[in-house]
Amino acid sequence: MSEWGTGAYRDRHIPRSSLLLASIPILPLPLAAIGWLLLPFPWPGVVLWLAVWWGGAILTFLAGVRRGLSFQGIGASLAELVLMSWLFLMGAGAIAAALAVHTPLLPLTMLVLGYATIAIVDPASARRGRAPAHFETLRPWQMGVALIGLVGLIVEWCVTKVPV
Repeated sequence: MSEWGTGAYRDRHIPRSSLLLASIPILPLPLAAIGWLLLPFPWPGVVLWLAVWWGGAILTFLAGVRRGLSFQGIGASLAELVLMSWLFLMGAGAIAAALAVHTPLLPLTMLVLGYATIAIVDPASARRGRAPAHFETLRPWQMGVALIGLVGLIVEWCVTKVPV
């Protein structure tokens, strides 16, 4: 049995350090959506692309977190390796797409898929003892904040079509 299934790791209370470290890296995404609305041209486009690159970097980091969690057991299952690869490809792919395409729709959609995956999978992993118990409550709101920002950027860009 992994360490996550016993002792302090089963505590559902979100530690302050986790709350802080979960909030700070995610806040730029909704702030970018707000910046899109409030900043004069050309700043909305700058903010949007910075959000894509930041969101991709954070998503690739979270893929590494998933891989690290799999080290707590004897080895990673095929499903865990596929999930980690999916998250990494969505994050790195969004960054690559941002460099290759002239529309933010593809990279933002990739980020939405990656963050939504974490919002669904990490709470389930916590319930099964494959991740810290507090991930059951932490991840849905953390990824929800990220998704609000990302979906906000998609909607704002689709509605305004401001050149980016």
